[in-house]
Amino acid sequence: MAGTIAAKPMITMTGSPRLLEERLRNITRPGVDGSAFKKLGKRADWFEVRTMSGAASAAAAKTLIQGYRDLVGTLVVLVDDHDITWNNVVVLRIAQARITKIRTPAGGTAGMTHAVFVTWELQLTQDA
Repeated sequence: MAGTIAAKPMITMTGSPRLLEERLRNITRPGVDGSAFKKLGKRADWFEVRTMSGAASAAAAKTLIQGYRDLVGTLVVLVDDHDITWNNVVVLRIAQARITKIRTPAGGTAGMTHAVFVTWELQLTQDA
C-alpha cells in the first residue's frame, strides 16, 4: 500500500506535507530607519494529498467517501507514500471525491470493482 490516512489504507498517494516554519510580521514604519520584525510563532500552510483507494461495489465506494468526510475537523496520523509517519495532521476538507468503475482490475485490492479518488486538504498542527 502507498500509505494511510487515519489508518485507512490507500492504493496510491501523492503529495507532501508542508512543515511548520517561523512566521514573522514586518513592523517597520515609513520615515524610521532600520527594520523590525515580530515573531508570530510556528505555523504550517495547508497541503494537498491525492489518494486512490478501492471498493467492492458502488455502495461501498459511497460509504468509503462518507467515512473520509467524517474525518473533516479531526486530527489524524498520515503515513505518506515514502512510509514517513506524520502525527497531528488535521483534515481541513475533502476537496474532491470521484468514483470510477473498473472493468478489469490490475493491482489494487482483491474484489475491487470501483476506484475512489479523493483530494484531501490537510495541515500539520505541530512538529511531527
